[in-house]
Amino acid sequence: MIVILRALGLGDLATAVPALRALRAHHPDQRLVLLAPDWLAPLVPLIGGIDHLVDTDDLSHLRWRGATPDLAVNLHGRGPQSHRLLAGTRPHRQLAFANPIAGHHDGPPWLATNTRSTGGAACWTGTASPRIRPTWASAGQHPTEHRSA
Repeated sequence: MIVILRALGLGDLATAVPALRALRAHHPDQRLVLLAPDWLAPLVPLIGGIDHLVDTDDLSHLRWRGATPDLAVNLHGRGPQSHRLLAGTRPHRQLAFANPIAGHHDGPPWLATNTRSTGGAACWTGTASPRIRPTWASAGQHPTEHRSA
């Protein structure tokens, strides 16, 4: 199972669509669980490939009752709150931008050019312009090559 965090709003979900579809294409046999507000549920089937939605209204806490995920993907951003929320699912691997404050030292660095207007989600799929792509994308690495301890 793969849990994916892209919480908060409609724009967040829309910018995550290419990354969500790429995760489905790359992991066709895995169950994809999206952590996002419940009010987005009617839109989730339009994305395709998402198996389940877990209501996540904010980043303050998550009552994770599911099995241990094989992978947790942070498409929300680089902040410590989202990293810690995903770490609470106790995943085998976590795919996220590096954030030493949250205890996540592995992963690509957040570049100053990754702004809200471009969104971090596009960087995971390589759909962003080279100017805003993380350094690993320029090196030809795949994001799943970055594993947490």
